[in-house]
Amino acid sequence: MFSGGRGTESLAKAFVAHPQIELYLLVNAYDDGLSTGRLRRFIPGFLGPSDFRKNIANLIPDSDEAGNALKRLLEYRFPETLEAENAKRILSGLYNENFDRESSGLEPQFWKDLQSVSYKQARYIESQVVAFLDYWQKERKKGKAFEFGDCSFGNIIFAGAFLSLGYDFNHTITDLESVFKPAAGVLNVTQGENYVLVGLKSDGSYLCDEAEIVSPQNSQVIEEIYLLEDYLSDIEVKKLKNCINLESKKEFFKNKSREPIISEEAQSVLETADLIIYGPGTQHSSLFPSYLTIGVGEAISKNRVAEKVFIANTRMDYEIQGETMISLCRKLHYYLNRKGAVKSPPEDLVNRYFFQDPAGLKKAGKDYLDLEFDSFSFPSREILITDWESDSGKHLGNRVMDELIAIVNERAKTLLKPFSYMVSIIVPVLNEERTLETVLTKLNLLNFQLHGLGKEIIVVDGGSLDRSREIAQSKEYVRFFDLPKEMNGRGSALRYGVNQARGDIIVFFPSDDEYEPRNIFDLARYIQTNEFEAVFGSRSIKCLNLNDRIRSIYRGKRWPYLISKYGGFSLSVLTLLLFNRFVIDPLTGLKAFDRRLLKKLDLKANGVELETEIIARLSQAQKYILEVPVEYQPRLKSEGKKITIRDGLHTLLNLLKMRFLDRR
Repeated sequence: MFSGGRGTESLAKAFVAHPQIELYLLVNAYDDGLSTGRLRRFIPGFLGPSDFRKNIANLIPDSDEAGNALKRLLEYRFPETLEAENAKRILSGLYNENFDRESSGLEPQFWKDLQSVSYKQARYIESQVVAFLDYWQKERKKGKAFEFGDCSFGNIIFAGAFLSLGYDFNHTITDLESVFKPAAGVLNVTQGENYVLVGLKSDGSYLCDEAEIVSPQNSQVIEEIYLLEDYLSDIEVKKLKNCINLESKKEFFKNKSREPIISEEAQSVLETADLIIYGPGTQHSSLFPSYLTIGVGEAISKNRVAEKVFIANTRMDYEIQGETMISLCRKLHYYLNRKGAVKSPPEDLVNRYFFQDPAGLKKAGKDYLDLEFDSFSFPSREILITDWESDSGKHLGNRVMDELIAIVNERAKTLLKPFSYMVSIIVPVLNEERTLETVLTKLNLLNFQLHGLGKEIIVVDGGSLDRSREIAQSKEYVRFFDLPKEMNGRGSALRYGVNQARGDIIVFFPSDDEYEPRNIFDLARYIQTNEFEAVFGSRSIKCLNLNDRIRSIYRGKRWPYLISKYGGFSLSVLTLLLFNRFVIDPLTGLKAFDRRLLKKLDLKANGVELETEIIARLSQAQKYILEVPVEYQPRLKSEGKKITIRDGLHTLLNLLKMRFLDRR
């Protein structure tokens, strides 16, 4: 997919979520706004890293805090008032334990994120920052200044890597990917030629760089774009002013313009792809310059297998004022043929067009692109018109992906499955407003798609009187249910959730924030690979400080402490004696099951005794229980701890009842 900075963000996230799609983003390096532009002028030969940084950050898996921390670091901007000396002090002291962070003027989250990334990533960041600092101080001695205010930290890392790798921009991209591990490949369209992008408008005015092309400007159409070896000198600006009309200015820029050459990686991807997407974005800065590259149109035309889809913008940007969807299509073909230098037939370059619903055009408060079918002259198998726009003005990524999958399936006659497995996470709730927000947020952040898994979160509320219901209903991916009035108890809530679940894998997950959500992957993978049908998350295997935590919960109350400490072990021994199953942690709240197995167990318990009923039924069905270690931090009674000694005794009695009275 041809991409800019953020125009394809929602599409890319939808594509990488699909386990059978291998995505590559083709990006150019002509951006030169803000800190990107300052860095390009400060380091000779340095191309614009901004769009690469944005795409890599967008595609870093966010299934844990380390991933989210890395995303934030790459996108973090220093304060506008940051002076050179303070910047030097900050960058030199990034990983110095004795550095006074409070006096730095940076947000506390920045320092927290630095400590949250992996060790390898932290060392990489440090080494690239050092490389940039060394270069900066050498240039500073020569009288060359650099403004750090509003500078992207990710661009500093990128610049340092560029300097460390011998001024090789494409190698820098590869190096960053190897450390930061985005979920898709990000490729430079060109071989790394360092050109400056300029635009010429229909009134004869010109836009001297990429930053001006995307900035507010007059309403005249951008007539042409050009790639130059360097920024215009004062002498060249004077010559341009002496050009008396638009045609003479076109001739001026034509004589100065250069053409980059496609990179081997980009060429290989375009020639072998099953699907080529011309993504939305700032057309004259992010996309058309990529199409101008020597070899791009030829590689696309050579690929006779791929579906080639143009996805139109859903809104007007400064740089496409005066354009229509149809005029942009004409420019797409114009630049793919390098302004007429090659003659690829239109149908060899694009065979599908996705346009915004004309019925939604000119909506109040929004300026959409016009759609003029009478002037659409390109042959196409299909023009697809619908509403692609989300509320935020971005594309509905999943909606577009569904259409694209349907197109590929139609051609290939082989079906892509949405996911190999769906996981249903059942969260029983009763007055958990203190922890529910945190738990559901963590669950939402888990990127199940990277593991080939779909996800749904089922919250079953047992009659909460606090804000639990409101919190649950406000969260993405959550299907909310009120437990029917005739039912009550944690066991009832879990059983009701199982009946509502659509997933192949069923996970029980408490709402009390005692368990770590990312451990769900550790359980689900054994069921996903058909190794086991029931997997328990054991607190006892991994939690070395569990005894101290229990002691703090009961605060010197001897008998409750002893019962809590040894109660679980007693139940383990009892399940061994009664059902020939020794489970280290029978009362764990984190469990995963194959849906088919769980349905066969026909569970009946309403309260916490459901935990031991599950063990009994699995034993009766001759099913093995795998236990894997999980992280666990029990909460205090003051924090809402609900399980009591009475619950433990009730569970014990239920075990005896099932063994001697239940004839199932």
